[in-house]
Amino acid sequence: LAGLAPLYECEYRLRKRDGTFLWVLARGRVVHDAGDGRPLRVVGTQIDITRRKDAERRIEHMALHDALTGLPNRALFRSRLDQEIGHSAGQGGPFAVLVADLDAFKAVNDALGHPAGDGLLRIVSDRLRSVVREGDTVARLGGDEFALILARLDDAAEASRVAQRMIDAVGEPVDLDGHLTSIGVSV
Repeated sequence: LAGLAPLYECEYRLRKRDGTFLWVLARGRVVHDAGDGRPLRVVGTQIDITRRKDAERRIEHMALHDALTGLPNRALFRSRLDQEIGHSAGQGGPFAVLVADLDAFKAVNDALGHPAGDGLLRIVSDRLRSVVREGDTVARLGGDEFALILARLDDAAEASRVAQRMIDAVGEPVDLDGHLTSIGVSV
């Protein structure tokens, strides 16, 4: 109404009675009196953009996460690493990066097939997630390579303890459709 902008546009969420959210795009403009230019009223629209927002969220997730495991991919890993480097430089706290490569994965993949290999990668991903704290990052860099960012460590020995938990967790036997198999991990 003050004439600071010709149009108004805003996206916001509304909580529905069932507890879910609805995204709305509100657009409006002021209608002025043709004679003296005084603002008469605001006209506009309210558009449900929930589907668009859901699609945007899915696209963003697909761009930053591995499709097979749901873990952060190389791009998101790099972004989080840059954040941790910046935090460490500003706050002076230590952090660690662990890179892991599965041992004997190719043999399992060749013997049992790619679907079994994919299942094994999902199991390993879950096991790696289980050995880190909230705020740490487990990423799949590609193939059978993973990387972890251990944020804001109290001491350097914590990285060694996490590496040992990784070795122990990944080394547990895995049942792949009736085939009991074991692999290892190099950290």
